[in-house]
Amino acid sequence: MQDRFAAIVDRKLGLSVIGLWSLAALLSAIQIYFRERSRGYSPAWSEVLLANALAWLPWLLIAPLALWMERRFPVSGPRSSRNLLLHLGLAAIVSAGFLLYLALFHALYLDGYDWPLGANALASEYAEKLGRYFLTGVLLYGAIHMASSTWRAYLAKRRSGDAALTAPDAPGPEPLIARSIGKVERIDPDEVSWIEGCGNYAKLHLGSRSVLLRRTLASLAAELGARRFARVHRSAIVNLARVSALRRLSHGEAILVLRDGHELKVSRTYREQLRHLEPRT
Repeated sequence: MQDRFAAIVDRKLGLSVIGLWSLAALLSAIQIYFRERSRGYSPAWSEVLLANALAWLPWLLIAPLALWMERRFPVSGPRSSRNLLLHLGLAAIVSAGFLLYLALFHALYLDGYDWPLGANALASEYAEKLGRYFLTGVLLYGAIHMASSTWRAYLAKRRSGDAALTAPDAPGPEPLIARSIGKVERIDPDEVSWIEGCGNYAKLHLGSRSVLLRRTLASLAAELGARRFARVHRSAIVNLARVSALRRLSHGEAILVLRDGHELKVSRTYREQLRHLEPRT
């Protein structure tokens, strides 16, 4: 479990979270320091900075959790509605827990209450924090989530571009011949986005139109597999040059996003051969 957790949290993004936490603590300390001075107090800068660093401390633990949840439960794809509700619920729970920490911290560290803390004092502190900071906590969770998804989308786009640039130069595959009554059509495989298996036929998807080919998916996979085509499901072959991103799902499955926005499910059987399309972690 620990190895999987470490593999999911991107190192560069993790360092960015630490940097943002430090910046938030610093800006909060500066704001409080000058606010107190404007009121006629002269607090020690070191004490203000330490207090704000401790106040923001839970987010060093919450941020990796938010990153892991964004990777495991993306808000796009087949279960986007369920995953969005899951994230909203977790954001509310995280924010409520953070405010409980703030209430304890303020009561014991700043206001000087004795431990054990009385129920009335804690309730008063918590109610004040809930009114002022609950939405802030939810928005912070959302900001981390958005940063993670944006970073992974950027990496996927960059890697797919690099793969296209480094593809070996070689003669293109032979045209695919589609025959119908009174018509023979020669189709360049590079124009095909993906191929759908339909029993003893195969449906070629070419942008806004499709062509039915009297070929099995297995025979097309054998013919096109040496080029830029790959089997992603028992009923689908995809042109890798048309791939925009690969999103991981649970249970070893994934979703392949094409440049035209179409999404194809990648089964566990075929995911390994597409691992080079996944963002580096």
